Amino acid sequence: MFLFELGGGDGFFGDFVAASGSSRFYIQSVLSMTDPEKEAREKKSLYSIDDSFQKIVITRNGLYPQTDEKGIQTIDLFDFLLNSDTRDDGGQGCLLSN
Repeated sequence: MFLFELGGGDGFFGDFVAASGSSRFYIQSVLSMTDPEKEAREKKSLYSIDDSFQKIVITRNGLYPQTDEKGIQTIDLFDFLLNSDTRDDGGQGCLLSN
């Protein structure tokens, strides 16, 4: 099971950090990414993290899951919630916390 914490710690200013043991996800949520400038702005904090943990942007654009050249995954909210194959959590689920 993953514990979700609000972002802002450890120099990460995204929305959430999900952690379980030695696994970690960084999550940035955005309602819509309709242009390249908005996409760059939303991914900026994820690009600044220098580790190998999964970094995800969750949006409501209805996009198919995709991964950019720097390894940042962009996924639609409903795919993230309903399809565990799109996450690298082994189907463990999550626990929301602050």
